[in-house]
Amino acid sequence: MASYIFGDNADSKALPMTTPVSTEVRRDGTSSMSFFLLDEDLDTAKIQPTDDRVEIISLPNQKVAVRRFSGFATPTE
Repeated sequence: MASYIFGDNADSKALPMTTPVSTEVRRDGTSSMSFFLLDEDLDTAKIQPTDDRVEIISLPNQKVAVRRFSGFATPTE
């Protein structure tokens, strides 16, 4: 995902880093990372990744709670 943001995409365009970033680590050891774009950034979302591991998806509007911390969450956090 970092490569996509830094310009390794179909337009060779660096994208603004956004927050929040969401990470998910599953019980089987696989993981995923996501970042979110606002509606006004939809033109940015049209820039296609060149890496098959990166995909752009649309989610329904939702409210989320965010807690800031550095590092990775442990099972007790």
